This record gives sequence, C-alpha cells and structure tokens, in this order.
Amino acid sequence: MYSLMLQWMAIALPVIPAFSIYSKETYFIYYIVLMAIGGLIVAFVDIPIMVVFQRLIPDEIRGRIFSLIGTMALGIDPLGLLLAGLLIDYIPTWILPITSGILLLVKLILFIKNNEVKEII
Repeated sequence: MYSLMLQWMAIALPVIPAFSIYSKETYFIYYIVLMAIGGLIVAFVDIPIMVVFQRLIPDEIRGRIFSLIGTMALGIDPLGLLLAGLLIDYIPTWILPITSGILLLVKLILFIKNNEVKEII
C-alpha cells in the first residue's frame, strides 16, 4: 500500500520545474511504466480486500454493501475532479499529487494503527 502512495507522488515528478528537461517520449514511457505498476498494485490490493469483505459481511446483506461501496467509489469521482480543477487554478500543478500522496500516506499509517483494523489484518 505504501508503494501506491509513493506512486501517486511520483506522478508529479515530470511536472516539477527542475525535472522538466526530458523529451515528451521519455515522459510518455515514464507514465506508461508508472500506470502499469499502479495497475498491478491495485490488483494485488483490491482482491485481498474484497476477500476480507466477503468473509466479514453476512450473506444476506453482502449485495447491498457492495452496491453501496461501488456507488460511493463512483460518486466521489466528480467531487474529486471538481476540487482538483478548482485547486489547479490557484496552486502549481505538481503540488497536488505530492500533497495527495503525503496525505494518503498519513491516513494509511493512522488506519493501520487502529486496533480494529489490526484484528482484521
């Protein structure tokens, strides 16, 4: 999970002014590799999480819970895009992914330290 946070921060590297010296092809390959790594990480994280959910959620409400999770995951996208669009107007572009990665890393650390989560893991 930490690697996903680091990947999120790595998205900003090419747009930091000090690193913007390479060709477009180099950035294209960089992002292809970064997205492939991200896809693999998501696959290796998403499947175990869904297995844990299936084990913990009773059969009679599992469909409703997964529908709610899916709806919330899709519903938060427009809000995130709106917020990012507003923030990009006022702050440099490269700050958003780095800040988001750091905030997600802090949240993950706090999440892992939670006693209830330790019991599940």
